[in-house]
Amino acid sequence: MAIQVAKRFGAEQVIAAGGDTTRLAELRSLGGDETCTFDAFALAADVDVVIDYVWGDPTARATVDMLTARDDRSALLTWIEIRSTT
Repeated sequence: MAIQVAKRFGAEQVIAAGGDTTRLAELRSLGGDETCTFDAFALAADVDVVIDYVWGDPTARATVDMLTARDDRSALLTWIEIRSTT
């Protein structure tokens, strides 16, 4: 749903990231322009917005890789965590 909402709000490109390559492949059919695993999160380094459904250790590791790989480290990055406290 996040992919479709992002497109609806005008995202030029949506990159879906995750740990399960089978599920990532399915996200292309829902409008994802590209996919990457957390190991390759640096490929998404220059995005403007991240909607994070995973959080925790995978996100912490991916964030470091991503921020290190950004072309302009001073560029604004909006990071939105979606999580449950149950």
